[in-house]
Amino acid sequence: MVIGDFCYEVKMRHEKNWNTKIILAFAAGLLIAGGIYVTNRAGWLTPENERSNGVCDDGVSVQQIKEQLGGAKKNQHSITDSVTAVEGRVESIQQQIADVAESTERAEQRLSDAESKNKRAGELIAECESILGSVRKRVQSKAKTN
Repeated sequence: MVIGDFCYEVKMRHEKNWNTKIILAFAAGLLIAGGIYVTNRAGWLTPENERSNGVCDDGVSVQQIKEQLGGAKKNQHSITDSVTAVEGRVESIQQQIADVAESTERAEQRLSDAESKNKRAGELIAECESILGSVRKRVQSKAKTN
């Protein structure tokens, strides 16, 4: 039984060593894979001309993001300037419409005044014709009596 125990103990030590070696190899593999991943993300394994400030995120470098942000700011300023210009033009058009409406009201008032003056002139003409008719009748009746 001593030999059996000895063999069992040797077998257990061997399995323990084997398990330890497997765990260590797995841990070393994880460390190596993690190191490769980190160096690729940081851009340390790429040639210098392909690196963009050494910092990348999803394949886009910080410099590219800065350029995109700068372009977006320029677009925003351009759009803001355009909106301001359009607002100014709208105000100008609204003022022109108000001026046209005011001019139309003045023209309507002048037309109304002209119609009323025309009516009064017609009345005055009719009155003058009536006076002239009366004067003619008097002149004709005096001419007949003389």
